[in-house]
Amino acid sequence: MNFDYKSISYAQKLSDLQNYYQTSVAFSQALGITRMTLIAWNDNPQKIKVKNQDKIDWLWCSLFFCQI
Repeated sequence: MNFDYKSISYAQKLSDLQNYYQTSVAFSQALGITRMTLIAWNDNPQKIKVKNQDKIDWLWCSLFFCQI
């Protein structure tokens, strides 16, 4: 299976992860960020730094793509 996780927008990944974690507290803790940062990202996903994009990609893939 050839899956390009990079083709999915960060807005969509954030939405998927928020639905999974249900609370912004749990979601922000999973990423090691503050809830205010999470709010800022939801308002403007283009502001997400590369190191945090990597965290989002890893978490999203581990929960939604690489399930065993």
